[in-house]
Amino acid sequence: MPRKRTRIKIIMDIMKHLSERSETPTRLATLANIPYDRLIPILEELERKGLVVFEASEENPRARTVKLTDKGWKLYLHLKKLFKVVKDFGLEIL
Repeated sequence: MPRKRTRIKIIMDIMKHLSERSETPTRLATLANIPYDRLIPILEELERKGLVVFEASEENPRARTVKLTDKGWKLYLHLKKLFKVVKDFGLEIL
């Protein structure tokens, strides 16, 4: 039976997709494979910590997109290195 993703892995997936481009929360929920109602509290927490920001969408002024802040980028790059080091030692982050 496959193991559930940990919170840090979910956050890493969210940040990975946001590192590629800003996304609407609905699209981000699909990309990160997480229900929308579980995604929103995570995004709100990341926003409170200054890691992401909500902006008006360029394509649709009534919609909003989420993007990484500079602080979010730094955390993402550090987490990416950490995940690689752990994997290189044959371990996984629980």
